[in-house]
Amino acid sequence: MSMRNSPYDVEHRTAYRFSMLSTMTTRAIAALFRRHGLTDLGWRVFSLIGHYEPVHPSHIAKRASFDPDKVTRAVDRLVRVGLVARSVDSADRRRIILKVTPRGRRVYDEIERTRRSMEKEFLSVLDAAELKAFFAALDKLEAQARKLFQVRRARSSA
Repeated sequence: MSMRNSPYDVEHRTAYRFSMLSTMTTRAIAALFRRHGLTDLGWRVFSLIGHYEPVHPSHIAKRASFDPDKVTRAVDRLVRVGLVARSVDSADRRRIILKVTPRGRRVYDEIERTRRSMEKEFLSVLDAAELKAFFAALDKLEAQARKLFQVRRARSSA
């Protein structure tokens, strides 16, 4: 088999295809992000805070496989634009707790409604059985990626 027709061509690589899908969906909603002073990374961090609040920044970094310094910069910006509030954890004063502000909740809800509507339309080409199989496959791939690539990342940084 020639490399040109290989299932490992760039167009068939899972990381490439996932990246393309992510880029297309992000571009489709980017104007809404910008209107609220959000970047793509800012939205990803903000969406996790909105979903898991009250939450510690370390949980966000671990949950999304973000570098802690990127989470800190994104949180700083979210606090600056008034979408997130930062406070000291009363149980452990060395830790910070993040919560969405009332304004942030309105923004979060607006973007989340739009995002869910887009995702519903995007996934509408799959029937119920395909959708179930798709999410089961994604769960397996995510677990495998966490197992394989976080181990490699730890090895390469050592």
